[in-house]
Amino acid sequence: MAWSAHADEEQLLSQVKMDGAFPTLEGGDGVAVTVDNGGNNKIDAYLDTSVNYVVNGEEGGEAASGVRTSTITITLTNNAPSSGLPLYVIGNGFDLPVGTNRAWLSVYTALPMVAVQVDGRPDGMQTGRVFGWNVSSRYVDIPAGDTVTVTMTVQGALERPGLGAPVVRVQPLSTPPVYTLSG
Repeated sequence: MAWSAHADEEQLLSQVKMDGAFPTLEGGDGVAVTVDNGGNNKIDAYLDTSVNYVVNGEEGGEAASGVRTSTITITLTNNAPSSGLPLYVIGNGFDLPVGTNRAWLSVYTALPMVAVQVDGRPDGMQTGRVFGWNVSSRYVDIPAGDTVTVTMTVQGALERPGLGAPVVRVQPLSTPPVYTLSG
């Protein structure tokens, strides 16, 4: 990604999609997951993220009412060790066990969130809108060598449901999230 203070150069970067901007949904469906380090350490490189986006229901996902319900399952696996590396890499400022990854998880969707579970238990997330997308966010603590699964249900009517596959924006990381789409 790149940025320029010169308008003509920034326009070129945008045209070739080097500006890092979120894509527009244009009334269709979409999903993007970002994970930011919330632990004041360097543990990010040890996190594997997978995203499974399933459009539920009939072909195209819309019920007769035009409402689409989709399930997003985010699996966060912390491959960091609990010892053997400096604390500035695997420590944290929150009295969590060494090697715990505190991640700020944000899930961007076309449709608003109606339910969320963390490891199968009902939970909550902060919600809002940004870049023309709905966003649901929360901290997730993933112990060393462990996996945490966040499952969201989103539901609503799309302005243009027939646009095809959902727009996917992949966060540029050393180990980018792996996405699977179905439905």
